Amino acid sequence: MDVMLVVFCMVATLLAAALTVPAGFGLATMLTPVMLLWLDPHLAIAAVAVVHAAHNGWKLLLLKTDVDFAAVKRYGWAMVLGAFIGDSQIDVLTAVKRGAHGLDLIIFVEIL
Repeated sequence: MDVMLVVFCMVATLLAAALTVPAGFGLATMLTPVMLLWLDPHLAIAAVAVVHAAHNGWKLLLLKTDVDFAAVKRYGWAMVLGAFIGDSQIDVLTAVKRGAHGLDLIIFVEIL
């Protein structure tokens, strides 16, 4: 493995993480193309997920005194519900993407 590529990925990861702290989003968007230079797509996505989890954990440790727990209680249930709804639609969206017709397409259109 080329040492310069590893160093480049490490620097890009640090830069991407530093840029996303104030914005609150974008780490995976910036880091995935960099990881694709180094790894095949499945491993790149897994590596980005690991970096993402470590990044979020570190932000929580650093910023936990500034977390508005009232907002978490107020909106957290909706985020969890939305995650489950989104997860339940993966099969429908995948079927539509593959060109399936009929009931899957009708369900997809009704969801929109």
